[in-house]
Amino acid sequence: MIGCMRVTGLVRCPALGYMAGMAGAPTVLIADRSQLAANIYRLVLAPLGVNILIRQRCVDALAHLRTGAGVDLMIVNTNSLGPAQLDAVLGLFSDQRAARVTKIFIAGDSKAEERLCSQLEKLAMATFVARPFLPDDLLNVVRQRLARGDS
Repeated sequence: MIGCMRVTGLVRCPALGYMAGMAGAPTVLIADRSQLAANIYRLVLAPLGVNILIRQRCVDALAHLRTGAGVDLMIVNTNSLGPAQLDAVLGLFSDQRAARVTKIFIAGDSKAEERLCSQLEKLAMATFVARPFLPDDLLNVVRQRLARGDS
């Protein structure tokens, strides 16, 4: 962990220099259809002090991106992608705003997921985290991507 502290209800992260809820704190947009997973993302990413936006479907998350709202990183659980949505999602990711955002895809190891990931690998700034994963694994990938300023 990177030595964050709670200050009046906000999380301050000296190593990254921002506080959640404050201007300048990075925004992470998450697409995952599970409400339980949404709560877990909030807990896992809390030490980073990021602002978190959750959408249950990837197409809704991408629609949010297209509004021009500032998003620094996007986490997409492949469960938020329906098989029929793949072409639409790939097309939306080619949108100029979406192309500039770092994308972390969380995917399982089934044959269907492998086929899906082979398509998603073609996207700019894409990283993959295999399901199941430890919370610290996701935390570290997000921390590294934000520190690198990929987006």
